[in-house]
Amino acid sequence: VEALEIDLRQALAQLPDSKEIPDLIRQISDLGVRTGLQITLLRPQAEQVREYYAEVPITVNMVGSFHAVGQFFDELARLPRIISVSKVKLDGDSKQDTTIVDTECLATTYRFLEESEASASVTPDKPHRKKK
Repeated sequence: VEALEIDLRQALAQLPDSKEIPDLIRQISDLGVRTGLQITLLRPQAEQVREYYAEVPITVNMVGSFHAVGQFFDELARLPRIISVSKVKLDGDSKQDTTIVDTECLATTYRFLEESEASASVTPDKPHRKKK
């Protein structure tokens, strides 16, 4: 039981609760600045509630060198929270031996639903009709 409780605590550490989402957004912004990017947009989207968790998509727009964008994605993967990156769009321009990339992506994190939220998200099954 003790080992399972430790595993549960570790799993919950990877899923922020609703109070931690603003802090996670701040971490993403700080990470972009540390890697040399200019973050032009960081906008949380509406949550997508699933059975036991909610997806929290965040639109991220940034400008910087191609190398800095790659480093940003690498360091984002190393954060203790689960963050999936999708819908990556790159638009580049070469300036003074450097490729400047205007990048747009969707960074999705996940949060664990409280028991009351999880039970509210479950829809009851439709009644089955008997065949005649």
